[in-house]
Amino acid sequence: MRQSQRVSTGAIVAALAVVLLYISCMTPTMQLTVVAMAGVLTAAVMIEAGTGLSMMVFAAVSMLSLLILPDKSSGVFYLLFFGHYPVVKYHLERIRRPFLCWMAKMAAGNLCLLGIWLILRLFFPEWVFEYALWIVWAVCNLTFVLFDIALTRLLIYYQYRIRPRIFGKR
Repeated sequence: MRQSQRVSTGAIVAALAVVLLYISCMTPTMQLTVVAMAGVLTAAVMIEAGTGLSMMVFAAVSMLSLLILPDKSSGVFYLLFFGHYPVVKYHLERIRRPFLCWMAKMAAGNLCLLGIWLILRLFFPEWVFEYALWIVWAVCNLTFVLFDIALTRLLIYYQYRIRPRIFGKR
């Protein structure tokens, strides 16, 4: 892919991700799902153009979302988890042993969850969990595993079904 194609692909994907994050502000019941869809776009850039451009797209979308979205929580979720996790996942899946790979993924997911919890405690002290913290943590970990499996399947579908239709067989 030529440099101009890489830059334009990154810009278009970043714009589409910001639009998805804006839509997530308008649909509170689907907020996390739509933010996750924006994260999948980061993974598509990772496949097409590599880590550098995908992290640039992540940075641009994060900054723009925190600046222009009416509800900053979508931008925060994208910044703290959904935006960079697909790139982290790509690199963690290079670990050959499945058990170690999953342990590394769980550690990465729990670090993100810890970051979200710390931000909530520091900046929103009035915000409290309705359930015990360990229950919330367990549900988040289960959701994380399901998200990781779904992301893997979406990326396989992209790689073998969507990508050949867009770019032709390479």
